[in-house]
Amino acid sequence: MSSLLLARTTCNEVAVSFLQRQHQKVMEKLQQVKSEGDVDPVAKERALLKEFAIQCRLAALNNKPLPTFQDLNEDVKLLISDRILTDCPLTSVFLVYNNLYEFRMWRKSVDVRVSDLRALCSSSTPRDIIMNCPSSSSNSIFRIELPNGNTTVISHENQNPRELLEKVCLKLALQPELFELIRKDDGDWKLSVREEYEVHKRHAKLGLTIYAYNDNGVIKAEVRGLTSYAPEGADIGDVVVSVDGKLVSKVTSAADVERMLTEGRIIRLRKSRIPTKSGSEAAKV
Repeated sequence: MSSLLLARTTCNEVAVSFLQRQHQKVMEKLQQVKSEGDVDPVAKERALLKEFAIQCRLAALNNKPLPTFQDLNEDVKLLISDRILTDCPLTSVFLVYNNLYEFRMWRKSVDVRVSDLRALCSSSTPRDIIMNCPSSSSNSIFRIELPNGNTTVISHENQNPRELLEKVCLKLALQPELFELIRKDDGDWKLSVREEYEVHKRHAKLGLTIYAYNDNGVIKAEVRGLTSYAPEGADIGDVVVSVDGKLVSKVTSAADVERMLTEGRIIRLRKSRIPTKSGSEAAKV
């Protein structure tokens, strides 16, 4: 069960708070349905299923054990007991109710067959499951190695690198402009952080603390602090190349760079690890 992402920069605390409010609304809906004498069984079933899904997501965000099939309300389970797969009952419940009420577990519609569910419970290796799992979709499956060494998969209709990059970044809630896809020798793809990338200040704040300093007559600037809403992929030590197209190295003073960072909208950075300098000017952008 994936955790809820309200936006690309949402932190756990914001997501948990949002889900708790949603849970309260669902419980109020259930109380209303109960007070009306359960005249709308469909509304009750949908509310119960949504409440369970929220509990799953809250557990995931809080690093707690996920609820199990046994934790589902009996009103949800009884009506479809004859359609539950014994090897994956919880998945079966969500799949059946997704078909009945268009209940969205995922951000986009998905097409899953019973054979897909059985493949997920098989003893085959992960690669065999991923590459051979039957599907009614005509899309191809692509394995993508992540910067941390893990691997994710996406399905897409072609091998256009830009489209694949956008799709995997959407799945992982990353900003595409900070990453690039590299084709490996075995034909798979690897997601790498760009050496240079741009970030756009859209809401007055970017979430970075940047220090400017004079390095033997050359003005430089680097990231020294990150907030919870900083761009995904930005790191402490990244070097500012330009602000709104104006090179930092051409500026005459650190104070001027600080002013540029405060007023600028497009900041270009380069991945780096540079030792901390003294006598710096700091700008929170």
